Amino acid sequence: MNYLKKELYELIKTDDAIFDFLQNSSLDGLWYWDLENREQEWMNARFWETLGYDPAEMPHLASAWQGIINQEDLAGAIERVGQHLADPSVPYDQVVRYRHKDGHTVFIRCRGMAIRDENGQPTRLLGAHIDITQEKEKEILLARSQEAARIGTWSVDLVSNTIMWDDMTKAIHQVEPDYVPQLDEALSFYKDGTSRETITALFQRAVEKGESYDTELELVTRNGNEIWVRAMGHAEMANGECVRVYGIFQDINLRRRNEERVLNYSILEAKSKEMEQFAYIASHDLREPLLTIQGYLEVIQEDHIGEVSDQVKEYMETISNAATRMDQLIKGLLDYSRLSKIKQLQLVDLKKTVDAVMEDLQSITKGINVKVTYTDLPEVMGYPLELKVLLQNLIGNAIKYRQSAEDVQIEITCSDLAKGWEIKVADNGIGIAEKNLQQIFKLFRQLHNTGTYTGSGIGLANCQKIAELHGGRIWATSKLGVGSQFHFTILTRAETETA
Repeated sequence: MNYLKKELYELIKTDDAIFDFLQNSSLDGLWYWDLENREQEWMNARFWETLGYDPAEMPHLASAWQGIINQEDLAGAIERVGQHLADPSVPYDQVVRYRHKDGHTVFIRCRGMAIRDENGQPTRLLGAHIDITQEKEKEILLARSQEAARIGTWSVDLVSNTIMWDDMTKAIHQVEPDYVPQLDEALSFYKDGTSRETITALFQRAVEKGESYDTELELVTRNGNEIWVRAMGHAEMANGECVRVYGIFQDINLRRRNEERVLNYSILEAKSKEMEQFAYIASHDLREPLLTIQGYLEVIQEDHIGEVSDQVKEYMETISNAATRMDQLIKGLLDYSRLSKIKQLQLVDLKKTVDAVMEDLQSITKGINVKVTYTDLPEVMGYPLELKVLLQNLIGNAIKYRQSAEDVQIEITCSDLAKGWEIKVADNGIGIAEKNLQQIFKLFRQLHNTGTYTGSGIGLANCQKIAELHGGRIWATSKLGVGSQFHFTILTRAETETA
């Protein structure tokens, strides 16, 4: 034995101060348990101070600590102590949770050694406590952070040819908790094509050359969901050969999808700017020659109308009507192009929107008995101007394509959907033939000649675009001579609930 160690042993035997110094300086608790009278147990002062208690008030009884230890951990401790007492080669070393006097949890690493008589029977148990609360709290925080970030770990042992996936890695793959992966099967989770070829090549290079990798690939889970993951791998080498590849595995699907949305938004924004440029050209360059034609027609009509024949007057009227229709088409195209502009969703009261539409349509309802009924129209997240245009088109068409002998009846109703609402605008007009129901939403598509009903053929195309801007769609049902029902959906409920 080293002479210093022997000297220290002798000092401990002869000087109590040496023993007290050691126990108070190097441990967070020391205890000595009488196994022949198990209620009797000596705990030093530091034992109780670590748990927030005044040592002078605490008895040297096993029941004193057994009342504040986590009861599941107590059951485990009793089992492990029994194993150690039965077999000295089985160590007693366990992390247990105690309830501090102020209520918080204290994590203690508890180790013990049985003292045995000449027959090998345990008579005492000497134990030591180490407070590892800070380490455990950091460990718990890390685990929670990994769970929140959906980060798992994995390893491939090339010596034993086994694979380890932790619980999070299994959860990302959507496999059972007791799932045991095999290498070929693990790689087959990656989406066939580029992703699988990439991970196979990277893993092979890690094994053959010791190269690390960090890549983002597509994965198909056991449930068939396609997600994006980040796979990191590091090679562990021994004597120039790879013995293990290990790393982390992260679900990055939400981030990648958000990046895709940002990219799509950028594309839409670019297209929106293109449409704005088109609108500028249409409003200036296309209309300029048209305004010139209309201007000269007005001059002829005002200054030279008496100098032209009736046939020329008829030609001039035809030209004027054509120019007016052309002007309406250009204005309609302008309205259509403006619908592509990206805007901010706002809370829109559909009831007030319908009231505003009816006020705007007063000029075309004079002399016509129009009755519009609606109930329980919701507030939605949407684009106020566009929704007004949509409703104005549908209500205006109901008035325009009315049956001459009947009053106009328009009923607007709303139905709840999981992600939004379905609005129906029903009328008692002339109706639409079933064969035409799929055509009416196309740009410039008109079912009637311009002599019977005026229009540009853009209104319902606008309606379709507006419905799509709100995540929904529009469709119609109809019966000739009975009326039509136009349905459109607004799928922005999530935005409404977070507004």
